[in-house]
Amino acid sequence: MDDPLAQFRELQDVVRGPRCGYQLLEVSEADRVSLDAALASASITSKAIQKWCELRGHIWTYYNIARHRRGDCKCPKT
Repeated sequence: MDDPLAQFRELQDVVRGPRCGYQLLEVSEADRVSLDAALASASITSKAIQKWCELRGHIWTYYNIARHRRGDCKCPKT
């Protein structure tokens, strides 16, 4: 009998997306802790994180932040 989920399983093994801006951010250790906490919090929007980065002179757009949060980039899973 054919596996009705075979095609879904194949699609799960797709190589993850492009390199992520998270890896390129040069922030202090304290800022990295704050950023990681914000990324993990569902109550903090990607747009707010983008603005936080801009205040520190970094460009990381909200849609790339959302991609990172979903795990659709090449960053290792945390």
